[in-house]
Amino acid sequence: MRARLPDREGVVQRDGVRVAFEVFGQGEPALLLIPASPITHARSWKGIVPSLARRFTVVTTDGRGTGRSDRPHTPECYAPAEVTADLLAVLDAAGIDLTFLVAHCHAVPWALCLAADHPERVAGLLAIDPAVAVAPPHPHTVEPDRRWADVVDAPVGWSMRNRHFWRQDGGYREWIEFFFGQQLPEPHSTKQYEDTVGWALDTDAEAMIAEREGRAAPAGREAEALCRRVRCPVCVLHGSDDRCQPVARGRRLAELTGGDLVVLEGAGHLPHGRDPVKVTRLITEFADKITGASMHATTWTRGPCRPARALYLSSPIGLGHARRDVAVAKELKRLRPELEIDWLAQHPVTTVLEAEGERIHPASQWLASESAHVASEAAGHDLHCFQALRRMDEILVANFMVFQEVVEEGRYDLVSGDEAWDVDYYWHENPELKRGQNVWLTDFVGYLPMPDGGEREAFLTTDYNAEMIEHIDRYPWIRDRAIFVGNDEDIVPGTFGGTCQPSGTGPRGISRTPGISLASPHPSRTRWRRSVPSWGTAMTNWSASSPLAAAESAGRSSTRLWRPTRWPRRPCPS
Repeated sequence: MRARLPDREGVVQRDGVRVAFEVFGQGEPALLLIPASPITHARSWKGIVPSLARRFTVVTTDGRGTGRSDRPHTPECYAPAEVTADLLAVLDAAGIDLTFLVAHCHAVPWALCLAADHPERVAGLLAIDPAVAVAPPHPHTVEPDRRWADVVDAPVGWSMRNRHFWRQDGGYREWIEFFFGQQLPEPHSTKQYEDTVGWALDTDAEAMIAEREGRAAPAGREAEALCRRVRCPVCVLHGSDDRCQPVARGRRLAELTGGDLVVLEGAGHLPHGRDPVKVTRLITEFADKITGASMHATTWTRGPCRPARALYLSSPIGLGHARRDVAVAKELKRLRPELEIDWLAQHPVTTVLEAEGERIHPASQWLASESAHVASEAAGHDLHCFQALRRMDEILVANFMVFQEVVEEGRYDLVSGDEAWDVDYYWHENPELKRGQNVWLTDFVGYLPMPDGGEREAFLTTDYNAEMIEHIDRYPWIRDRAIFVGNDEDIVPGTFGGTCQPSGTGPRGISRTPGISLASPHPSRTRWRRSVPSWGTAMTNWSASSPLAAAESAGRSSTRLWRPTRWPRRPCPS
């Protein structure tokens, strides 16, 4: 299920070729997100659209050759002038006069042409891992590019980027599976890998060949001249481990346009898919910097005058969470009568909260429905929970972005999340965003493969468990309290997974997981949980310590590591 459906959708047609687009939101300014079609399409932006659409008007397009658009097989149909004309037609059909452009990879030259030739339509350009030939390519791509049209015997690796090989039975799929394995060097990228391979298979080899041979992207001095003609503000994001486009190209593009460069340390070629929280915030900051953020009135309260405040999150998947969380909230207020509690929740939890007279934060209306997603995944009485949670990825990131805005504006002393998996995951991925004390409750930890899932599911569950364990081992101070709700006998005698390699293809560099027992409540080698003996102890002790104290007790520093031009992916080895 999608985190947000478009408010409008349509198709433009030029010279017999139809190009599909979608429009989300109605704020100002507008953002046009341009994918590197036809190898991918509008869904590649799924992790950032819902959050951006709450602030801006967001327009996405599939681009000719993929998705809901037509798939011409002649190179002339993919010339830069044709693609930029499509983009202008989409803006006109969407009623957009002025827009920011966000473009990825080989879509960046199209965006540059649009900005240079139609400056009255473009307010700014944010380029992600730009394929602009203003610096040399990666050495491993030179020979395959030279032999693109040659017949290559039994190609492997990058040499599979070959016209004749793509036309062989299974050749195009084999190339795509290799290519996206290279573009996602970040560990634990299995879901992003499956998505990108699936989007690439939405087109066909002939459309891909036609686009590549009709691309005619400028190079050398011609490319530099194009960059110099761009007069709008420019920001370039580039992954330090991008194996498609060298960082030198992003750096040179920023120099030629007078723009800013943000290097995403440890990131690959698809940061908007793998690090959507950071990319969304960078896009928002860029647009606000150029347009000037709208007036925002705030009130500052002196520390001694501030009431104790808590933000409570309760999982909507099953009403058992709501009932126990209301009971905890009542006990908290009995122990601390001055405590103010806001709830960030969605249906059906809100029904319980309203009946109990609890205060529901107005931002709750922006949450994407997790319970509706689970219902859509269920077939009769059968639900594959693990896969349903994997496919809830865009909903989780959309809801996290709502939460983060709320917690930054609300200045809460405590965040209590009952199975708030989105908060737990994205605070570990972006630890500099943590605010206040964090209590995490759950009645299950980790995933076990189903017998009919085979070797692939055993690998996936092991990989998901490994990521969770590595998160907690690296940043133990994210969870100030972690509470398992249940009895010892509820913990199954399994393991988080042993040394496991994927079957078939997939992104490399995935970490292996030690065989830690699910029955062990305190696996000391991972520090994956700091359990306490009872709810009363856990829920009253939070007031006695600060996040910094918790960090110091764990032997870590809570100092932010942000640098303006280089962002290190926090899960990377330090």
